[in-house]
Amino acid sequence: MKKMSCKKSVWLIIIGIVFTITSTVSAQPAMSRGEQRLSISYDECISRAERAFTNEGWVNIGKGGAFVNAFKENNGAYIMCNVAPDNKIWVNIVVASSSQDNSIAGGERVKLQRQMENSGSTASCNVPKISGTYSTSGDPVGIMVIDYQNGSYVSIKYGKDENSLVNRFEGNFNCNVLSGTFTNTIYNSTGTFKYEFSNDGSTFSGTWWNKGGGEGQIQGRKN
Repeated sequence: MKKMSCKKSVWLIIIGIVFTITSTVSAQPAMSRGEQRLSISYDECISRAERAFTNEGWVNIGKGGAFVNAFKENNGAYIMCNVAPDNKIWVNIVVASSSQDNSIAGGERVKLQRQMENSGSTASCNVPKISGTYSTSGDPVGIMVIDYQNGSYVSIKYGKDENSLVNRFEGNFNCNVLSGTFTNTIYNSTGTFKYEFSNDGSTFSGTWWNKGGGEGQIQGRKN
């Protein structure tokens, strides 16, 4: 998929995103497309795309051949990475909105482009390797279990104890700062978080924010 031409992959994505948005609404969606050429590797482009969506509050982030996609309220978007001359990468961002307001689609696209430019390379800083179980204090008190880490991407389970790990975190590291979204099935709530880990991954502290309002401060230490 990396070798697919930039123009061909963009049009395939546009067709897909229009179909996805219009499958649930009868009116034609608003759309916006932007293009960048960045001096980064293909793998870094994909990592930046995941972080861009996470930092801007997009959810249900998925990956496919040379693209990352996500959703935010009534908007859908794709960030595509294609090899360009001179060891650079073409970055195409397509946003569609069922709001039928071009300014909404365009505004979301501009914010994603800024994230792609400013995310920075993970090669220039340390992404902690985290694993095992962390005991937390503050709000809430309990444990977090690292479910999976692949590069900058991390998924986490948490609860009061090992028998109640029914809640989940999902996010991406930007250097040693992990940010993303959470789902709490006990209180039927969702939100975002930003946790700063020590360089060795043994401790962290940060803040979480409920989507419906409210926030909390939390600290953690690896057991």
